Parts: sequence; C-alpha cells; structure tokens
Amino acid sequence: MRKTVAILDNDVHTRLQLTHALQGTYRVDAHSSMQSLVGAAQVERPSLILVGATVGDIAGVAVARDINREKRCVGIPIVYIADKQDTRIREQLTMAGIKTIMVKPIDDKLLLAFAGKLITAEIERGWEELPRFQRKALEETIAVFNGVARDLANGRAPEMGPIAEACSALVDVVAQKELGPLLDKIRSHDNFTYVHSMRFAAFIALFARSIGLPKPMQVQVACGGLLHDVGMMTIPQHLVNKQDALTPAEWKQMQSHVESGSRLLAAMGPSSKGVQIILAQHHERLDGSGYPRGLKGDQLNELARMAAIIDVFCGLTDRRPYKTPLSPNAAFEMMANTMAGKLDLDLLPKFRSILLEYVYTDEELREAS
Repeated sequence: MRKTVAILDNDVHTRLQLTHALQGTYRVDAHSSMQSLVGAAQVERPSLILVGATVGDIAGVAVARDINREKRCVGIPIVYIADKQDTRIREQLTMAGIKTIMVKPIDDKLLLAFAGKLITAEIERGWEELPRFQRKALEETIAVFNGVARDLANGRAPEMGPIAEACSALVDVVAQKELGPLLDKIRSHDNFTYVHSMRFAAFIALFARSIGLPKPMQVQVACGGLLHDVGMMTIPQHLVNKQDALTPAEWKQMQSHVESGSRLLAAMGPSSKGVQIILAQHHERLDGSGYPRGLKGDQLNELARMAAIIDVFCGLTDRRPYKTPLSPNAAFEMMANTMAGKLDLDLLPKFRSILLEYVYTDEELREAS
C-alpha cells in the first residue's frame, strides 16, 4: 500500500502543485483543518504532513505546532511550506520541533526528494526494535545501496568490498533462520528498488544455503541479488515508477538496465562468475523470449534459472505505488500457469518449499506479501 502524504494549505494552487508532484509515488490526502487531519489519522496514519502558511483562519505555524503535539500524530514528519524566507517563523518552528521548511516556489523534484528522505528516516527508525543480526543486515545493506547510488551520481565506480561485507551480514541472518521478521520490516521501505533488490538477495542467498553452498559462495550470490538491478539507477525515476503502460521506446529504455548493470559491475573491479550471471541473465527465459540476449534452454544454468524465478516472484509480490502485490501462493500459481516454458518448473516448487521451510508458514503464503 502506498504511503499517504497529508496536505494542509489554503492556497488551491499550492495544493494542486504539491499533489501533482507527489501523487505518482504517494497517496495524497488534502485537508482544510487540523480537525479533519486528526480524524483521518485515526483511520490511516499519514507518513508525512505538509503544512502551508495559512490553514483555515489559523496561521500555519500554530497549526504545525499543534499537530506536532497531537498524540495521534506524534512522530509524523512535518514540512512547513513558507510563502517567503522568514527568520522569525523558522525560529518558532524550530522551537516547536519542526526542522524542515521549504520556501515557495517549490521545486517538484526537491519536494519528492525531501518527502522520500523524511519518510524513509521514520521507517528506518523502526528497525531499532529488531534483533541485532537483522538490524545489522538492514542498516549495512541500505547504507551500501545508497552509497552505490551516490557513487554513480558522482561518476565514481562503487567498490565491491563494502557490498560483500553487507551481504555477509544478510547471509548471517539466513543462517539464523531470521528472514521472516527482516522481510516484514523492509516491505514498507520507501525505496522500492532497494526493497526488491534486498528481497531478491535474501531469497537467492537462501537458495544457495539450501543446496549446501559454503558461506563465501552464499555471500557472492547475495551480492548478485543486491546488485542485480543496479542498472535501474541509470533509468529516469519517472519511468521506474510510471503507473501507465510503457511506450515501446520507454520499454526499450527500461530493458537497457541489464546491460548497464553489467557494465557498472565490470567497472567495480573483479567479481565472481555467479554475480555476473545474476546481473546479466535474470531476465532471460528458457524459451528464448527474455532479454537482453535471448538465451534459452541449456544456455541458462541453474543459477540463471533460479535468478529468473526469484526476480519474477519478487516482482509479483513486491509493494509498488502502481500495483497491489499478489500473495506468494497466487504468484506461484501465476508463474506455473502462465509462464510454463519460460521458467524452470522443476525449480519453481523447490523454491516454494525453501520458503516454507525457512521463511513462511503455509498460511502466510496465502496472504499478501
């Protein structure tokens, strides 16, 4: 389910702009009064509140301060939308515990980045209640995942060392049979590419362990899982989260993430054959209908076949802004019935059995992921 961002602002133009900037990623809920917001928060707690300079007949500073004190809204990040720079208002907000202020005119991309940063920080604070092994795996993998994004944005090649260390922590969670709580925590994270990549990494590390591979090889395939969509970081975000059908040109651009990922991996230095296969072949299909090379049959080894299964399974069960996730069982049924010939149907039930043994109960497989 998409996170909700609440807006309180008398200015219709501002409300429309904020809604337009956010609605592709978040559910946007506009209110005309604090009372309306608080009432709605009892039904569905927003993940972020944007407060304008005036709400009803009340100054936005006072409204923001009162929201921050309202018990049903405690802990929700608040962004104050100021009409102009005003040191006095900034001081008043700081005293009320509200540190984030944006001044009009609002840049859409900056607003979306601010929203993501604040919502993500709140989600990650919830990781503190996890056992040490699980918390360490989440903190280290998100740190290296964000580090890879920063390196690429700055034109630098990421280093494999920190990625392997983070994936070693994930493999430790797999060994402790603690994946269930970890996966429950990441499902609500605001970085959808991270969630997909982390789930992929966890499942393929679990597969490696289940067939008896030693820990160093489990770490290698986990690295491949965490990085398998690294090429997506080169794709414009509006395409990654687009709710409408992609045009042929956009689909071709999306498909390019596989080859981009392989090039990025090569620039990161030496990597194992397993990591290279996961990045290069997770979209290949047994009947040759996959991409980028159209490999088929015996050209795809067991690791490539398992990577394809896990990628499809995660895609069907992931939470995204533009779709409702399938339950694991519904995903397995769809994969078996509509993708026969494309996926290895001998490995598919084995993957389901692995999840039943280490992650889910049979009842949980029937529920939405």
